[in-house]
Amino acid sequence: MSDGFDPETDPVVSSRQATVHSAYTRLRARGEDEAANELRQAETLAEQTRIAREVKEFDPEHDSAQNSSQARIRSMYDALLEHGFEEEAEALRSGDTVNEQERHLAHLRAEWGVSTPTGVAEFADATGGEAASG
Repeated sequence: MSDGFDPETDPVVSSRQATVHSAYTRLRARGEDEAANELRQAETLAEQTRIAREVKEFDPEHDSAQNSSQARIRSMYDALLEHGFEEEAEALRSGDTVNEQERHLAHLRAEWGVSTPTGVAEFADATGGEAASG
């Protein structure tokens, strides 16, 4: 690393380093060691920042919720899986940002008429576990 920043060991002293460190930490927590090492081994902080911005902000399969939006996404993701809506759960998970995931939840609310995990259960009961075609 030509600029000397190592997200594993160096203290964070700039916003760009914070971005890199946060992405590195998320990747390691998710078990994505190869991607974390790629981020760590990038030649410059600019390259590390570019890679870090491509890391999914919140992954409901692996991450703990840190705020109410993430908690809402996580609970709906879990409910979708629990009731057999794997495709819809993966579509929710596929959003790279919490905002994209929130938009997907808004789509589900509009299409299915559900806004809570309880609503997903009720929808599953009413439809026999069949997702509405979109």
